[in-house]
Amino acid sequence: HLERDWSRPHVLVANHQSMIDVSVLFRAVPVPLRFLLKQELAAMPVIGWYAGAMGMVFIERANARAARRRLSHAVATLRSGATLIAFPEGTRSKDGVIGPFKGGAFQLAIEAGVPVVPVHIDGSGKVLPPSGFAVRPGTIRLRFGSPIETQGLQDKDRVALTQRAREAVLALG
Repeated sequence: HLERDWSRPHVLVANHQSMIDVSVLFRAVPVPLRFLLKQELAAMPVIGWYAGAMGMVFIERANARAARRRLSHAVATLRSGATLIAFPEGTRSKDGVIGPFKGGAFQLAIEAGVPVVPVHIDGSGKVLPPSGFAVRPGTIRLRFGSPIETQGLQDKDRVALTQRAREAVLALG
């Protein structure tokens, strides 16, 4: 069990190895989660409907105006007390190497004034590889880092926050 004040909203940022990461996080985090998802997933049969019905937040990456509108919705979701999780690499890792982080989730955390919590996921890519749906026996480990406060940070601090969070995820591995 995690020793953390889960009554406050957070932005959890995790590396991403497998589709099973979503289920693992739902199981491990003791509060309802909202995931930050790319808009393309909204069009997928079943997944898009389910994600929308569960209050997930979709981000438009190609259209700046639509992205800004959706970011405002995500900030409001955080300010209402929700905990949001993002996979800032933007895609699943094929080889387990953690790629560069994109800044959208960190912009949300800064605008909402909520802490960022680094999360390292290990083993999920072996249990459910990124290519295919054959689940294999194995162990998945989650490690949660210390919250990184965002109070007082501004837009100009996003790149440094993004790098700090990525380094914290790497250090948890």
